[in-house]
Amino acid sequence: MNTLRLGILGGTYHPVHWGHIKSAEAVCQALHLDKILMVPASLPPHKEVPDVNFDTRLHMIQIAIQDRPLLEVSDIEKHIQPSYTLKTLQALKAQTQATLYLLMGHDTFLGLPTWYEWQRLLSYCHIVVMSRPGNTQALSPLLTHFLKMHQADTLSRLDTAESGCIYFITLPPIAISSTEVRTKLRQGEAISGFCPEGVIDFIKANHLYGASETDHFKRGTYAY
Repeated sequence: MNTLRLGILGGTYHPVHWGHIKSAEAVCQALHLDKILMVPASLPPHKEVPDVNFDTRLHMIQIAIQDRPLLEVSDIEKHIQPSYTLKTLQALKAQTQATLYLLMGHDTFLGLPTWYEWQRLLSYCHIVVMSRPGNTQALSPLLTHFLKMHQADTLSRLDTAESGCIYFITLPPIAISSTEVRTKLRQGEAISGFCPEGVIDFIKANHLYGASETDHFKRGTYAY
């Protein structure tokens, strides 16, 4: 029986937007994964604690992916505080026999040496770095050595081991961030093309990020 191939995409999802969704689906298809698990952080160790609670952020993801069969949401970090990725991977391994692919952006990868017991991550997963065209930031000597020891140049190398590889995939640019979405909402600007419409309706109905049901949002720059 083939082992389940499960991508893991963490983050605060404050709120979830099309950048999260489209990047996850693109990686899932390119790497022939069975599913991407979207894992919101309860208490992120490297970011300010979101002012929207965990259950609300989780529910917005559920709304966003309800018709997207490649994506699933997990509440596994609800009781992992701080939300250390190593502990999340350990918990997932205890629940499933899946091969895990930890997805992260290039900027996040640059900061990997600041993570909790970061050098142990590859004992539980492969790391997939989602890079954008034009990324030129230099790696630290420590990270350069780590990459040299573990980088996989081909997808076939990921298939020969249950964990331990780092693989780079280049994705089309999607210039959306949760910070930008929150700012636009607080200023009453258009965000319809930035988040799924169901998420926007939920945000407005619950007056999140300074939005209200009376706000009139026109369709933004991005539409999917």
